[in-house]
Amino acid sequence: MGKKSEVIALVQDIVVALVVVAVVLGALYVYGGRWPPMVVVESESMQHSDDWSYVGVIDTGDLTLVRILDRSGPVVTWVEGRDSDYSTYGEFGDVIIYHKNGLTQTTPIIHRAIVRIEYNETGGGYDVPSMGKVWNVMNQFVIPDFTSYHTGEAETVNLVINISVILNNFDRNPAVDPHDGIITKGDHNREVDQYSLPAWTGPGAPPPGVSRLVEPVEDEWIVGVARGEIPWFGLIKLWARGQTEAHPPPQNSGSNLVISVVLLLVAPFLAESVVIEYRLIHPKEEEADTKKEQGHRRRRKDDDMDEAEDEGSTSFIDVIKGAFKKE
Repeated sequence: MGKKSEVIALVQDIVVALVVVAVVLGALYVYGGRWPPMVVVESESMQHSDDWSYVGVIDTGDLTLVRILDRSGPVVTWVEGRDSDYSTYGEFGDVIIYHKNGLTQTTPIIHRAIVRIEYNETGGGYDVPSMGKVWNVMNQFVIPDFTSYHTGEAETVNLVINISVILNNFDRNPAVDPHDGIITKGDHNREVDQYSLPAWTGPGAPPPGVSRLVEPVEDEWIVGVARGEIPWFGLIKLWARGQTEAHPPPQNSGSNLVISVVLLLVAPFLAESVVIEYRLIHPKEEEADTKKEQGHRRRRKDDDMDEAEDEGSTSFIDVIKGAFKKE
């Protein structure tokens, strides 16, 4: 192969690779309904282990596909998921990506939806319809037999939802009235977001009217619902930004990423070798089959000729008999 042919082949390979990438990204966009279609998990708040990365669980450095609510349907909380046996990423309920208090200036949070609460304007507390007769709670309520991973392994606890802290957060911010929303929590965090996460983490002072803590998450603040994952590949972005020092990934994430990249690079060459080997072997098989078929045809032709000769030949006795019949 000459240099010109090699250049043409290389250009063709690059074009094919770009087309494949474009088709995949286009399909992800159509499925998710937003751009970019995936987000990088930047912290360990959703991990189920302190040290080990698992496929099917959201770990630091994973890429997750995001699907908007219009396409994913209503968010299923942990409480609702337990009742209907619906789970994602190793636990009940959906994992959502949301802007804290609707602040698009800050990095979105990817945490699990735990329970939906509704503000009781008459009583001044919160109702929890999905938990039965839990009405106008002013102090706290408990979600029994909740699975938490804050110790680095599964642990069954009674998760306390402190409504008084949520109400106090609204009292300290007269600009915002108490409202309905979803209580959220990282699988690896001990407490729910609504009394453990500050609402403003950007540079400088927060904008006017911003609450000190995260409020119950309204649907309008939800970027989308997490669907599927590409494990470890988000580490490339985190390494480039130097973010892994503050939030180190699990021990096996880096080695798994290297192995995955090597396999992706080697796979096309292996596939090409298989195709070439097949093309080298296949003509021989085809030639053998052709010769075999030609042999069958010759044998059939010979048999047909023999039959024709048998039918066309006449013995001496047959001639005599024919003569007597004519007389």
